[in-house]
Amino acid sequence: MEKKQEQVAKYGLIGKDIGYSFSRSFFKAKFERESIDATYVNLDCKGVYEVRDCLEDKSINGFNVTIPYKEAVLPFLDELDEDAAAIGAVNTIKRMPNGNLKGFNTDFVGFSTSLLERPDGGFFKRALSESKTTPLALVLGTGGASKAVVYALKKMGVECQYISRKR
Repeated sequence: MEKKQEQVAKYGLIGKDIGYSFSRSFFKAKFERESIDATYVNLDCKGVYEVRDCLEDKSINGFNVTIPYKEAVLPFLDELDEDAAAIGAVNTIKRMPNGNLKGFNTDFVGFSTSLLERPDGGFFKRALSESKTTPLALVLGTGGASKAVVYALKKMGVECQYISRKR
């Protein structure tokens, strides 16, 4: 009897003009280091319909999403986790066991962690707790990543204002 060959898990980065991205080499090294039988590919999409086609490829288990598709990908997803829904952008998509695509946003976690777990003894935490007024942050940009930054800052009690190239 012939043994059925196991499928190698496949993941990818969805974006536009992403040849610069280090994600492919990062995940290749991670998969090797952790003995994970998986591959990671760049999915360079020239438009939103190419994004949809990538998402429909059932051989891909999950995706990272980068510029300019963190918001544009939302209509193609079956569900969003609570944080991604509040932010209005995703950077991670998981193909669930039933085949549905669920969007997540981990950008806000990385941003929050970088502020709150700094080696300088929690300067940001002290500044927030010692402030006599509501702190204000000026956020440059209005894309998916900046939405995650604003979400994180608001959870910390910081008011935010945006500056953008576009109205």
